[in-house]
Amino acid sequence: MKKLYLVILSVIIVSGLSCEYTFEPLQESNYNFSMYGYLDLYSRFNRIRVSPVRETIISFEDSIDAKVTLTRENSGSESDFLGYKFTRFVDGKQVYYWNFFTEDSLRGGEVYIVRATNAEGESSTVSVQMPDDFPDPVSQYFDDSSYKSLVTGTGVKDLVVVERFYDLRYEGGSIWVTVSEIDSNRVVINENGDFRITVDDRAEIIENIPVPLNQIRVEGAFIIIVSGNESWPDFKETDEEAALQDVQRNVTNGLGVIAGVAIRAISLEPCYNESGDVTACSAGKVNNQDLLIHSRIFSAQEY
Repeated sequence: MKKLYLVILSVIIVSGLSCEYTFEPLQESNYNFSMYGYLDLYSRFNRIRVSPVRETIISFEDSIDAKVTLTRENSGSESDFLGYKFTRFVDGKQVYYWNFFTEDSLRGGEVYIVRATNAEGESSTVSVQMPDDFPDPVSQYFDDSSYKSLVTGTGVKDLVVVERFYDLRYEGGSIWVTVSEIDSNRVVINENGDFRITVDDRAEIIENIPVPLNQIRVEGAFIIIVSGNESWPDFKETDEEAALQDVQRNVTNGLGVIAGVAIRAISLEPCYNESGDVTACSAGKVNNQDLLIHSRIFSAQEY
């Protein structure tokens, strides 16, 4: 499995910087914009971070010279991302960031072009290959004492994230535990795209709870399974270096990474049909965005 880190520039800027606002230019180039984020096949809306490439990595200007569009390569149809700004204070100074979002429905297996253009017509583009559509995975069982489960599914070429979430209750409190890493030998995908995920999170649960395990009650157990492709970043350096240096990028005439993903979220507690057989849970039983708030890899919160 690939290394599970998606750098979204805004997170790094807000959390990783103090008073050092400038950086040395990477090289003489026609870099115009940095773009960070991902397009999720199943999300109701998709959001990316866009910023002009300049000598400072944060902006003190309350406007942005950028038009951001989404083009479906197969048909040529184009739509605009809608931009909105928000502010943060860094060392007492107000700085500005811009997210751009779209509610366009995306199609599995197709290519989308994201383009940011300024008033002079200078642009940065990225071609995003979306993964194929795949059905909801099925949890075969869940043991709420050992935190073991078996999840099966079909129709994927590569799984880039397998992240589990546990809503745990105990006398006098509650805690969410997120487990992002998984041993690659617990994820098996065959040449037909059929996969099996063996979950065994007892040790991680014990490390993260404030009371003995026998005092914990499982209120909810969930998993997000993310199909991806070569657009998913596999950074070898620190997140800060990945954002600020030319470590990995798929943006032409710019910086950054926009990945194409397909995120499925299910309950680890299995669902059953009328015959009592394990089946995929009904659509909408688990909301991706509710889980991504607790994710170590993604974030559903506004930065």
